[in-house]
Amino acid sequence: MRRNLSVAGSPGIYEIPLDLDIQSKSRPDLLDLRIAGPGRLEPYRIVRNPEKELVAEVPQPPGSINAESRSTVFTLDLGRPLPFEQVEFGIADRLYNRVVRLESSSDQKHWFFIGTGYICRTLTENNDSFTVPTQQARHVRLSLVNSDSVPIHCNAIRFLIPRRTLRFIAHGPGPFRLYYGASGVRPAIDDTSEIQAFENRDPIRKAQVGPAEKNPAFVANPLLAGDIAYELRMRRVQRAVIWAGVGSVILFALLYLGYLSMEMRPRRHHSRRASGDGVSKRRRS
Repeated sequence: MRRNLSVAGSPGIYEIPLDLDIQSKSRPDLLDLRIAGPGRLEPYRIVRNPEKELVAEVPQPPGSINAESRSTVFTLDLGRPLPFEQVEFGIADRLYNRVVRLESSSDQKHWFFIGTGYICRTLTENNDSFTVPTQQARHVRLSLVNSDSVPIHCNAIRFLIPRRTLRFIAHGPGPFRLYYGASGVRPAIDDTSEIQAFENRDPIRKAQVGPAEKNPAFVANPLLAGDIAYELRMRRVQRAVIWAGVGSVILFALLYLGYLSMEMRPRRHHSRRASGDGVSKRRRS
């Protein structure tokens, strides 16, 4: 996927918000993003903000009791792979404390353990959420360990992620494009020294983000090469294809003309010999 970025026109450092579409189609660490400028890839830095963004909410999640593990299990389908770092529970019970086991799956057949968390509401503590390393999953299974306690009632389960923005350096007026969502992309080098130098010197300006566009279908992966911008590669490929076609036509024409010239020479020589034999026969007679 790609998006056009519009800047004010002067070089400097710019910032764009990373919406849920960009984050859900990228790596969890977002190191597969690329900012392509005129003839180069621009460096960027991911900024994590303290505010949380709601990714998905499941009201009144259906839970089942697992007698063997003495747990209340919630198996949820988020609809599509979504990123999250925090799981928050809406629990109606006044007092509780539970250990939560978190797993994820892509097909609801093979489950992978992510980690455990702790939620509680006591006279001195109120903690209804826990955090995990950045995940990206569609199917999530949460097991609340009851042990000998009575199962608690859950009104809602919410998945959140910190708001993240991307800052990049525009060395010229553009055009600039953000590429994301390509498989097999090498992680970008996390070198933010140049960006930090700009941040300390110049004001951070907002760039305008265009709608999402798909890359051409015949391009398998425009982001695997990290040393040159996608647009320049495409222009060079198109020029090479055009010149190869023109060269093939010229070469074929030259070969055909050479073939015709070779065919014409023996016929002329044969006609001369035939005319000479006719003259000699008439002289003899």
